[in-house]
Amino acid sequence: MGFVKITKEGIVGKLKVVGLQKGDIVYVASFMPVLGNSSTLLEDTIEALIDVVGGGGTVVMPAFNWDYCSGDVFDPIKTPSKVGVLTEAFRKYSGALRSVTPYERNIQSVQCGSMEFSLLIKNRHVHR
Repeated sequence: MGFVKITKEGIVGKLKVVGLQKGDIVYVASFMPVLGNSSTLLEDTIEALIDVVGGGGTVVMPAFNWDYCSGDVFDPIKTPSKVGVLTEAFRKYSGALRSVTPYERNIQSVQCGSMEFSLLIKNRHVHR
């Protein structure tokens, strides 16, 4: 049995069915293999999330990396996320922000001009 073809439009539709809407803040933890093997799946998923929450919404994903525990220097620009392929793709996405502290909950978000985003990152250093 094969996978159903997943499209950006299909993802947008499912996100709306579960109640996601403009202005929402959404925290995304994912396991991408369950969605299949499309060459554009990561980009389609990220863009669908951003499209659905819109200009006043915020998409948040974890971007943890534990290499600093081994003495490696954490660089918010170069150090990859090690909690999934979607979070790593989002870390590299144009407009995504990442906190500069590797050991606390990393907030990675496309800021869509939201007031809530400012509250999420208040008192945190953020790298664009």
